[in-house]
Amino acid sequence: MQGILKATSAEQLIGTPVLKRIAPEFHSVVQDRIHKLTKGQPVQLMDEKFVRLDGLRVDVAVTAIPTSFDGTTLMQVLVLDITDRKRTEETLRQRERDLRVVIEERERISQDLHDGVLQSLFAGGLTAETAKLKTGRATGGERVWIAGG
Repeated sequence: MQGILKATSAEQLIGTPVLKRIAPEFHSVVQDRIHKLTKGQPVQLMDEKFVRLDGLRVDVAVTAIPTSFDGTTLMQVLVLDITDRKRTEETLRQRERDLRVVIEERERISQDLHDGVLQSLFAGGLTAETAKLKTGRATGGERVWIAGG
């Protein structure tokens, strides 16, 4: 805990109220978890943010179990710094967003190319048919398509 909070000695933390080192948006849920622990119920692993001594926030995963020592109820709290994991997750989310944009653009380009090629082929066929009619090379068995008519 000392390392996560950037304390140089344990004395910097001893006697400090727990909520002082927890980001304000987590105060309510942490108070509920402490209440469960005092009633002898363990709490599940949860991601939250702690406030270091220098005021910066750190992402942590926290779990705790109630225990007792010499008849005194205690809470054994396990804290893991998950800053790197959170950073990696955000990088992956951004890459997914970027990839979705690329795929959507690829699909749009593919559709545009497909439509353009079909239009060009159709136009070329019409031009060829028109040329045959004008030069008198059309035979009686050929179909002639005239656009718009």
